[in-house]
Amino acid sequence: MKKIILSTLISISLVGVAGCSHTAHAKVSTKSQQAKKYDKMVEDCISDGSKNSSGAAEYNAIFIGCHKYGAEEIDKEIARLSQNVLKDLDDYTKKEFNAAQQSWQVYREKQCYLESMFVGSPQWGVCMLNMTQARLNELQSLYGEE
Repeated sequence: MKKIILSTLISISLVGVAGCSHTAHAKVSTKSQQAKKYDKMVEDCISDGSKNSSGAAEYNAIFIGCHKYGAEEIDKEIARLSQNVLKDLDDYTKKEFNAAQQSWQVYREKQCYLESMFVGSPQWGVCMLNMTQARLNELQSLYGEE
């Protein structure tokens, strides 16, 4: 039953209503090894957490929490990359880079909240993970780090 729920939620996230789901869908076939590592980490988290899950509400909390954990781990990688990029920038460009990052974080929060309103609360975690991975990919491409 849990695998059916997870499979359904993943399917919903890939054909979801709003932007980051479509972005994730377009990139599924070309995921990097790094993205696969984060996906496995989330999958393992869900598997471990749901072993003693007693119902749908508890499973949803585990599902959301594990995706949030994955997004937080990717955020750490973004922070590491950002520090490397910032040390090579002049003051004006550093300010612009930081402003872009802050704007992206606000956008991510609002977009994922919106998706969760349309699809359901588990979508928030999926969206956070997908958008954060996409942002890491963007920054890696932009700054030549893979």
